[in-house]
Amino acid sequence: METATRQYIEFREGDYYVSGSRVLLESIVAEFLDGRSLESIQQSFPTLKLAEIYGAIAFYLDNQAEMNSYLQKRRNEYEERRQASISQDEEFRRLLQERMSEARQQELA
Repeated sequence: METATRQYIEFREGDYYVSGSRVLLESIVAEFLDGRSLESIQQSFPTLKLAEIYGAIAFYLDNQAEMNSYLQKRRNEYEERRQASISQDEEFRRLLQERMSEARQQELA
């Protein structure tokens, strides 16, 4: 019997993906770290084979320090974008309230 090896994770466009899919490694790892079984994780990603889920977790465990650093960087980037979005939303709401107030005053005049 021949043994075959397969690369389950690929790095493209600045992110880690399950090979040949659009599923981010971090999505699988997040569920794994939340305590979900690999079979349960596979149900969340029905386009992936169970072997691909196992391969993704094996990759994470084999590269845990690097992956944890990568995941922390991704969380920090997300938080920066979220804060920027909140700031933009606050400015938008302020301008909208001003315009609504002006429109009400014109209706009353």
